[in-house]
Amino acid sequence: MAIDEQLHFALDVGTRKVAGILVRASGGRAVVEAHCVMEHPERAMLDGQVHHVAKAAKVIAAVKAELEAKAGMPLRQAHVAVAGRALSTATAGAESELDPREPISEERLRSLELAAVKEARMGISDPKAKAGSHCVGYAVTRSLLDGQPIGHLAGQRGSRARVEVLATFLPHLALESLDQALRAAGLGMQSLTLEPIAALHLAIPPDLRRLNLALVDVGAGTSDVAITRSGHVSAFFMAPLAGDEVTESLVDAFVLDFEQAELLKRQLDQAGEAAVRDLFGQERRIPVAEALQAIQTPVADIARAVCGGILERNQGDPPQAVLLVGGGSATPGLARSIAEGLGLPASRVGQRLPNLQTFFTSLPPELARSAWAVTPLGIALSACEGRGLPFLRLQVQGEPVSLLDLGAKPTVFDALVAAGADVRHFVGRPGLGLTVWVNGQPLSVKGSLGGAAQARLNGLPAGFGEAVREGDSIEFTPGRPGTDARLDVAQALALAGVAPLRIRFNGRDLALEPRLALSGLPCSLSDAVPDNARLEARLDPTLAGVLASLGVDVASLASRQVAVTVNGQPRLLEQSGHSLDLNGAPAGLEALVKDGDQVAFDPSRPRNQRLRDLLPPLEERPLSIRINGRAMDVPRAARRVTLGGRPCGEEEFVIDGADLACDDPDSAGVAVGDLLARLGLDPHGLDEGRLSVRVDGAEGGVGSRVADGGELVLGLR
Repeated sequence: MAIDEQLHFALDVGTRKVAGILVRASGGRAVVEAHCVMEHPERAMLDGQVHHVAKAAKVIAAVKAELEAKAGMPLRQAHVAVAGRALSTATAGAESELDPREPISEERLRSLELAAVKEARMGISDPKAKAGSHCVGYAVTRSLLDGQPIGHLAGQRGSRARVEVLATFLPHLALESLDQALRAAGLGMQSLTLEPIAALHLAIPPDLRRLNLALVDVGAGTSDVAITRSGHVSAFFMAPLAGDEVTESLVDAFVLDFEQAELLKRQLDQAGEAAVRDLFGQERRIPVAEALQAIQTPVADIARAVCGGILERNQGDPPQAVLLVGGGSATPGLARSIAEGLGLPASRVGQRLPNLQTFFTSLPPELARSAWAVTPLGIALSACEGRGLPFLRLQVQGEPVSLLDLGAKPTVFDALVAAGADVRHFVGRPGLGLTVWVNGQPLSVKGSLGGAAQARLNGLPAGFGEAVREGDSIEFTPGRPGTDARLDVAQALALAGVAPLRIRFNGRDLALEPRLALSGLPCSLSDAVPDNARLEARLDPTLAGVLASLGVDVASLASRQVAVTVNGQPRLLEQSGHSLDLNGAPAGLEALVKDGDQVAFDPSRPRNQRLRDLLPPLEERPLSIRINGRAMDVPRAARRVTLGGRPCGEEEFVIDGADLACDDPDSAGVAVGDLLARLGLDPHGLDEGRLSVRVDGAEGGVGSRVADGGELVLGLR
């Protein structure tokens, strides 16, 4: 890894102290040019987190000022670290329906990625981290289009897209409070690393990571643990117990204030008695043996938490060795308790001091022999090797934002995510869909898609993928929400394929609309249709329904049924005081009407059938008979009609119970004599004795019958 040979300012803002180190790298090694360590006079930090910005900033500023004096130059940027408990990682995915006619834009892809980041954030198991975490970076691990893997979604067309991401989060308070304290001290955050990672880089070089080792950084507020196996870091975790628990046990046991209890703790490695001042300011001497007895419980608690976490994350096995760093690692009895808790020999658990590292040359003795110095030196090592996450300072919506650069060039989108932009603001929500039941069948209509958000970079329009630089200003306009689906009754009927009945009525073209009801209530075509409504559109397709839709009082159309017999066949007829025809023929009110039918209705013209209306159609074509080789047309005889056995005319009206009969005299053929009469010859003037008659080739006489299409030959003997 390339080494940056500029001067680096590494700053470890811990719970009990602030350590600043100025280092310069050269030739693959580094030298500490200056260092300064100051304790917090008051408890401005708890569990590795800034709780009082002004108090923490005061100590940071004092360390900065001393180092500036030693270096002879101003210091404006610092490399820092946050506690390991602050880091959360999660994987998740998000998918969206697409318009297959439109290619996927970069803005829509970014919004989909942000939706996946939101899902990842919701997947963080720690509810406190979930509630206040900000994404500091993410990487797309997989993209799918219509269920198939694809390299990059932008510019593609399809019906459904999905992206999956690995996202990294830091609690807002952990990052922002540290950043605010640095700013108050006149410093910018040049890069960020994680305390357990920094300590690991210094204490366990790569060649040792093939061993199964546990590095335990015991601070004042937390104990951060990293586990190595097979050449890489296999796990990180944080135990929320550390040196402050030991100090507080001394506060309770000997009724001291916190600072005096801290002073007592630092004297536990000597024999005899330790000198402190009580609550009244009087000197008090406490036997070290009594103090050691008082801390046994918190030491056992710390060891139990550390050992339990190691075994849980190391497949239930103890590591090959445990390396202790941090100021709290010198606590009497801690190494022994951890060895016992893991079932390791005491020789496999101990402090790993900075003097064992090889990157820094000629370490000052107070750093080389101090376990607390591992973390600040690790921060400096990360800075020299470029391992820290660099920061950009930006303005988003007028508010300052520190943006972590996680390897890729930061973009407008990254800055907005870091500023906590809500995923719902990047692309306006799609409009709500609408479902309506038309005649019992579901009909769904989608709302319109939302519009993409807009960004301006330094006052100019910018895409979300545009790179940002130190000091840039970003303005953000949320995406426009989509329009909710809306339908009126006419539109719903058209989409459902329900059309009016189009007929010709009394010579006029009409379109008959169905009878409408919306959720059981009458409605009009212009009425709006609410979601999940039930629309009934019914049209009676009978002549009665057609007339009713035209305002005719169908119930007032009087009619009666009459029974008659026609040629021995019974028939049931309807007689009315009006006329009603369908496609030119009389029809009853129950007749079905179709698109394009013609209806004629006259309420003032009664319809009473005449006998001819019941008779079969009269054959008007003459008989065709061949006489002596010549085809001749012979007029037909009139049919005979009887009503109740008496002859009658066809124009008589039908009465109930009528027995109607009719016959065709020519149905069995025409007698030769009758045929001659129809042709104008008097058959009585012929001498039948001399007349020769042949019908269809057979001998006959004047009474023989000739059928339609037959042949007659006449001659004289």
